[in-house]
Amino acid sequence: NNINVDQPISLLGSVELFAPCQAQWRISDSSLSLAKIATTAIAKTLVPSSSRFVPFNLAIAAGMLPKRASLVFTLLCGAASNSLTVTTNGAPLSGRFVLEPNVGQELKTVFRYSAQRWFDEDLPLNYQFGFQSVTSVSNLVVVSKTELSFTESKLPSGSKSNANRLNCTLQVFDSLGAQTPLLINEIFVQEVDTKQQQEYLLELVQSYTGSVDSTKNVINVVSASLNSVNCTSAPNCSALFRSPCLKMSGECGACLPD
Repeated sequence: NNINVDQPISLLGSVELFAPCQAQWRISDSSLSLAKIATTAIAKTLVPSSSRFVPFNLAIAAGMLPKRASLVFTLLCGAASNSLTVTTNGAPLSGRFVLEPNVGQELKTVFRYSAQRWFDEDLPLNYQFGFQSVTSVSNLVVVSKTELSFTESKLPSGSKSNANRLNCTLQVFDSLGAQTPLLINEIFVQEVDTKQQQEYLLELVQSYTGSVDSTKNVINVVSASLNSVNCTSAPNCSALFRSPCLKMSGECGACLPD
């Protein structure tokens, strides 16, 4: 029960044979083509062997079965058949991602993350909080998977070319590994001048506690702040039919399509 469909699935079958037969796997959901989602044969001629039981297993590729579904798999061989009901797991449901305040200053304001009212049968739930790098758009973790549904962190400045917007992130996991998509909460984090940035960076480094999460937090926030792009000297990118300044200081992005 509650199989994680994000991982490959194997069903073990065997037939007690006294004569050759045509064996076949079937699935109850008519919208699924077993031939397309299986990574092994779904039909095969079985012949008696020295072993009493002849194996005929079925493997399903990851991500092919619907989530939160009840499916019946049947193995037939001649007039004989047997079935197995499989229920699939799904990501946690019906929650909220709250971030306060929604406006602040880089490396100074303490932003409070909160995951509220998430539900799943497979407890305990785990939560992972982070933010997206303005330059690479990769997800940087401020607190890795934890049963605590809240945390707080200082953050780097948002995108200068996009009104200082910064995408903060949340993922929720159940005990079987099913997870929500990356959830985004947009806030505005204003940059500070160079002197203030150096002072705040020093304070952040000095707050390091030695824990794994503290290490990730300091490394990701400090590196994102130091790698921020200064676009104040960039030309009018739209007039040049170029994307906004984002990844390199003082330079526009790629050419816009015609």
